Amino acid sequence: MSIKNIPTFFLLFLSLNILYINSRLNPANVELAINCGGPEFRTKSGITYQKDRYFIGGEASDFGMNSEIKNTKDKDIYQTERWSTEDLIYEIPIQNEGKYVLILKFSEVYFNSKGEKIFDFKIGDLLVIEDIDIYAKVGKNKAYDEFIEFEIKNKKIYIEGKEAKNGYDEETKNIKITFVKKEADNPKINALLIVRGTLKDTDYDEYQREQELLEKQKQEFDKKNREFQRMSKSIDFEDFEDDFTDDGKKYRVSNGFFSGKSLFVTLIGIGFAYFFFFSGKR
Repeated sequence: MSIKNIPTFFLLFLSLNILYINSRLNPANVELAINCGGPEFRTKSGITYQKDRYFIGGEASDFGMNSEIKNTKDKDIYQTERWSTEDLIYEIPIQNEGKYVLILKFSEVYFNSKGEKIFDFKIGDLLVIEDIDIYAKVGKNKAYDEFIEFEIKNKKIYIEGKEAKNGYDEETKNIKITFVKKEADNPKINALLIVRGTLKDTDYDEYQREQELLEKQKQEFDKKNREFQRMSKSIDFEDFEDDFTDDGKKYRVSNGFFSGKSLFVTLIGIGFAYFFFFSGKR
């Protein structure tokens, strides 16, 4: 069979799984992993996420437990979360100076459109990520990660060469991270991971390529959906129905399966089936 006959979505699916197999993230390099709002959990790759700890304030939630989180093989760590009606703070212990990567893990399991939940992220007093909108990035029920390199040096913490003042306590050896409350709902976090080293010691490259493949998959779906919309608009449903009269009354009957309403429902069903089966899955 020629490779040209293999559906594009299948090649994307296969590529995504190959990326997971070749992940560079070595569990031995993990300094700390926390399953925010949830219990201890060990991933298929061998990383143990501790139960939620080191937080100040907020509420634990398992609202996402019934959600089938896509774009990940470790859906459990994206199904629980900690959120807050105020700023949500974690003070995380790191004993040794050196280079690290903080990986923030999110998923949107409640809202259905962008702009409904937006918050910032700071380390100490330094604004690191502004206007985090999970739905705008990946949609609903999908994993979304942020990677942040930082360095602890001379009892201070630096991000891209900038000092994050009040970000590192030299006595407790804690770094202070804050999910900042804004007008659009509340800040949250599903899980966080700290890896010793730089981005090359994480699965950042694989994650980026994965997002590019998913974007291509989405574009392919959008193209098919536009073709479907054009096709449905070009159909004259009257062509599939007949009129007849009996005792002076006018009736309309359908010509079987391909009646106007039946055809419309069938086309809509095909469209939704395509969406749920192919979009964002792997």
